[in-house]
Amino acid sequence: MQQMRKRTHIYTVSQVNSLIKVALEENLPSRLIVRGEISDFKHHTSGHCYFSLKDQSGILPCVMWASKFRNVKFSPEDGMAVLATGHIDVYTVGVSISSMSISWSRRVLGRFSWLSSKW
Repeated sequence: MQQMRKRTHIYTVSQVNSLIKVALEENLPSRLIVRGEISDFKHHTSGHCYFSLKDQSGILPCVMWASKFRNVKFSPEDGMAVLATGHIDVYTVGVSISSMSISWSRRVLGRFSWLSSKW
């Protein structure tokens, strides 16, 4: 009996990207709202912003294109807690952010209410 060889399929980079894109599009929501802390924020000369969102046990690479960043009403900084809306993007291998707002946690709000009671 002749032994059958298992054939290994070799993929191109484009094919792997296409497989990842289809898997993500079919299994994840088209729009995500992510709460996290900004880390490694870089505002590139092109106007694009590159950063990570992190929490206690994870980190997520993000990009915000210049056309979307123009609408942000504050200056993002490392350590700032935010709510970021976007979608998973194979090009960035992370989240492409379309909007961002400050995440007002109960702890932060508690500090402001304590300060306002002093005035």
